[in-house]
Amino acid sequence: MKAPTPETARRLRALLDRHSRGEKHIGYHILPERLNALLAGSGLENRYTFHEPPRMAFFRRQVDFRGRSVLDIGCNIGWFLVGALDAGASRVVGWEGKPSCAGFLAQAIRELGEQDRFELHAGYYRFDDGPDGQAGGAAAPHFDVALLLNVLHHLGDDYGDPGLGIAAAREGMLRQLNGLARQADTLLFQLGFNWKGNRQLGLFEHGTKAEMIDFVTQGTQGHWAVQAIGIAERDATTGAVHYAAPSAANLPRQDALGEFLNRPLFVLRSRHAG
Repeated sequence: MKAPTPETARRLRALLDRHSRGEKHIGYHILPERLNALLAGSGLENRYTFHEPPRMAFFRRQVDFRGRSVLDIGCNIGWFLVGALDAGASRVVGWEGKPSCAGFLAQAIRELGEQDRFELHAGYYRFDDGPDGQAGGAAAPHFDVALLLNVLHHLGDDYGDPGLGIAAAREGMLRQLNGLARQADTLLFQLGFNWKGNRQLGLFEHGTKAEMIDFVTQGTQGHWAVQAIGIAERDATTGAVHYAAPSAANLPRQDALGEFLNRPLFVLRSRHAG
């Protein structure tokens, strides 16, 4: 590993900004924290639209990354994966289907000197491959920890069969989620409420956290055990966000938080893990 310089961080920030023009999901395009820290006070620092630091803080309270192999499906430009490396992961593998994001991340890996610990696949993860597949399927590599953050509700849109109806898409999401139980011991998971990101296509009748928690816990029985659930709370004085265990106070939907902060975080433990 080589120590990046502020000049490296500025160069990658400029490259990222060029890549991001007109991109879908632009809010996820933030520099890995190792680079972002070098920009403190410059005005070029990350704007955490999707509350990455409190989400990672919750995951780190639940999972020890030290010496672990980590898979991130839909890794964007690697904020969580580089964070896993910095938390002690021995090896990380990312899959990213957007060429601009994968291209940026490939360069960032070189700039960070992480080629030996970081494997990047520029393509969409093939959840439904058969036994001889290189991504999903029985022949896929096994990981200690996998991340699947805000990917599955884009089934039939960003990836997968565009002809799916919403009922079939829900079934497909559970099938893909459950298939990962033989490929990772622990899964860090988050799901959006709106299919394809469309507010007119709610996955659950009332759009509540309780419905989503029931969908995940009931739909993954026999494959995953729920180790922890994180619910976003906002400090009334400071406005800071943190994730806490479900409670009577935080489980009701809070529209003032916005759709994203109403999405629970799940830490799932494979029932097939040794």
